[in-house]
Amino acid sequence: MTTTALRFSNVYGPKSERKTSVISAFCKAYVEDKSINVHGDGKQTRDYVHVEDICAGINSVVENRASGVFQLGTGLGTSVNDVLALLQNSDLSRRIDVRHCPEKPGEVRHNLCDITHAKNALGFDPQIRLPEGVRQTLDWYHNHAQGHS
Repeated sequence: MTTTALRFSNVYGPKSERKTSVISAFCKAYVEDKSINVHGDGKQTRDYVHVEDICAGINSVVENRASGVFQLGTGLGTSVNDVLALLQNSDLSRRIDVRHCPEKPGEVRHNLCDITHAKNALGFDPQIRLPEGVRQTLDWYHNHAQGHS
């Protein structure tokens, strides 16, 4: 039997209101003018990938009839503090209230994907950089909160 397994890194983007991941949670809190909770010092890194890049990767698997295991991410680690800075830079007239909570027990400090196999076999090449993607996501949350979804 031919099978394919796709392993996604931290997916974010518009229409992610049901997700509890970092970017989604931060955007929700930012739009609702609530405190943003950061577990630990915020220096932990993750590989954040935009949902449109994930869709392109899935499409490439289908078009290429690929089989095997593929990690879909960006291959880049970004700290939680850097994500906060992107939000803060979206509106410099406003300060974000960040609350540092205890680190989550057992949390992996640094986590990113090795997308070499996906690049070589599928031509996978994420196009949406984090600053642009966070801006898109934040814009969606602003419009969604105002009933313009």
